[in-house]
Amino acid sequence: MIRSLHGKNGHTTRRRYYLFVLLIVCLTPFISPAQQGWFWQNRMPQGNHLYAIYPFDRFKAVAVGATGSILSTTDRGANWSVLPYAGESQATLRAISVISPSIIWAAGDSGAILNTTDGGVKWTRRNLNKKAFNAIQFVSASTGFLAGDNGTIFRTTNGGTSWSELFSNTTKKLRALHFISPTTGWVAGDSGVVRSTVDGGVTWNGLPSGTGKNLYTVYFSSDMTGWVAGDNGTIRVTTDGGANWSQLASRTPDRIWKLKFASPTRAYGIAGFGSATLIQSTDGGFSWTRSTKIDSVNTLYDMSFSDSTNGWAVGSSGEIKVTGNGGATWTSLSRGSVEELFASSFPTANDGWCVGQAGVILKTSNGGASWTTQNSGTANFLYGVRFNDATNGWVVGDAGTILQTNDGGTTWNSRSSGTLLPLAAVTFVDNSYGWATGSGGIVVKTTDGGFSWTPTNMLGNYVSLISIAFVNRDTGLITADSIGVGKIFKSTDGGTTWSSQLTPDQLSPGLHAVFVRPSGNTWVVGQSGIIWKSTDFGDTWFRQGSPLRSSANSVYFSSDTIGWIASANGTILKTTNGGEDWLFLRSGTSNFLHAIQFIDDSTGWAVGSSGTIIKTVDGGGSTPTPEPPKPPSVNKDSKVGQNIPNPFVPSRNSDTFIPFRLEGRSDVVIKIYNSIGMLVRQIDAGVFDRGIHDWTMILLR
Repeated sequence: MIRSLHGKNGHTTRRRYYLFVLLIVCLTPFISPAQQGWFWQNRMPQGNHLYAIYPFDRFKAVAVGATGSILSTTDRGANWSVLPYAGESQATLRAISVISPSIIWAAGDSGAILNTTDGGVKWTRRNLNKKAFNAIQFVSASTGFLAGDNGTIFRTTNGGTSWSELFSNTTKKLRALHFISPTTGWVAGDSGVVRSTVDGGVTWNGLPSGTGKNLYTVYFSSDMTGWVAGDNGTIRVTTDGGANWSQLASRTPDRIWKLKFASPTRAYGIAGFGSATLIQSTDGGFSWTRSTKIDSVNTLYDMSFSDSTNGWAVGSSGEIKVTGNGGATWTSLSRGSVEELFASSFPTANDGWCVGQAGVILKTSNGGASWTTQNSGTANFLYGVRFNDATNGWVVGDAGTILQTNDGGTTWNSRSSGTLLPLAAVTFVDNSYGWATGSGGIVVKTTDGGFSWTPTNMLGNYVSLISIAFVNRDTGLITADSIGVGKIFKSTDGGTTWSSQLTPDQLSPGLHAVFVRPSGNTWVVGQSGIIWKSTDFGDTWFRQGSPLRSSANSVYFSSDTIGWIASANGTILKTTNGGEDWLFLRSGTSNFLHAIQFIDDSTGWAVGSSGTIIKTVDGGGSTPTPEPPKPPSVNKDSKVGQNIPNPFVPSRNSDTFIPFRLEGRSDVVIKIYNSIGMLVRQIDAGVFDRGIHDWTMILLR
């Protein structure tokens, strides 16, 4: 369900649309990061999206990606140095340019430009007016170019000490650039735009590419011969400097992210969403053949060859691949599950379980140092998990799924819940008494350890009950989202009856999580970063100040004063005074976080999209990140339409499209909700002009 589309500069729609996503939806050593702040436990060596890679040779390579992540290896990926927040930057890095093994440049969102002169040990950040950069190239140690959103082009002629903005004669997003000398170069981008310069960027001339497709890559082998490629398998070639272009058969209908030449005759391209395909040419790029898929799950955004046979590729969920035979076969250097993880349970410092997409259950017996996949016996999405000790556990999910184990998950037994409605959360106060809740206001209860379940109440057919907590066999609380309106319910008779706790003058956006301390201190969090607190087990409530603007998905308190909140875009907040003040922590990821849990004041885990599992042993670190921008104002004239196709089946369709109209130029953010009302993805779609836009693509992984 797509509930809202927000224009960050003031354009919001609140109409409801349904997106039916019908998904029956190791070991490479690595260099461990210092045990400070948050560090990765799944995927490894890290799980942030990677957007660009440069191989020095078959052994050495450097890659860049989300949250300022920079990775490097000197032994063909057997070991990786992982540096998040390079140059103190949290911006996504999308492009890289290497002058020498010592001098490297990277660029990305929010005007981030980073460089190192010591091979990556230390990085220095420069900012250019918050521009978003998609491409960077240095043609010499002194001369370099940047290209990005809104037709942005910058140039330096003094090794990056200063940059000047050039007039590109376009406002389209520029996604690629290529210079063959300090004076001669080309840029390409959205709507088929191609521009060329022969005077170092002082003037830019429009070239008739002959396509209206978005272009993601450009390469020229000489001042006359060049290629552009992009959406729908588009490849166009010119032999007269861009005055005329011809269409080539790419042998793929998918978006082509990059074309790279390994030699004058051999070229490669990477294409596809969520399943990557290699295309290649052996005649200098004038004819192309399609190879088999080289990844069935991840989108690969960049690929580069150090010679005609040795290549590297990087993409979503931190995927890294290598080939040593010209792309005939590829080996993954990343390990770990990529399934979306919705919940976790750690009854001890060593024993833990995570559950999520397509029936996945992951277990660790060593504090997360390694994870094994358990056989759940179902392909249904699993949303909640609870273990009271290392042996007794319960899991709930779609279609009323309830699984129970008394041997630590070696075997999982399916139990009848008495409902086919999705169950979002489960809790047990001991090994006998437990409750589960979910869509349609359903609450089911067990008194025999989960062998049998009975309905206790229905709290409304339009209410999605998302979180539940009981402090004893009698007293419990539920958080709900009723068509965007938050509700809190309390029971004092073991769930037989429930009363609403928020009065009409305490209207709240949807509420996603509840946490109760034995003292009676209780916190509830939800949409728009809202935080409610009670000091009497939920009889009375008051708002706490929140610096968060995105959805708060999970809350956990290790004491009455120390607590954490997990949110979208990798955001984690911490308080040390019971929620009176909250500070942003550096999580090391921009992936969506669904759940957070601590076993004491120091040791905790957070889980989320793309198989994300991150851990901290020092309370999450102490360095706060800058506060996010203020929430947008509302403009009710903007509209969002039905997604196409609908229903959307990822096994058949790699993407879906959403038509929308804006009343003014704006950044666009799209929020996607699943069938139980859980926010599962928040996508920064980019900047769009005023008017009607045919579609916006959404990747659900």
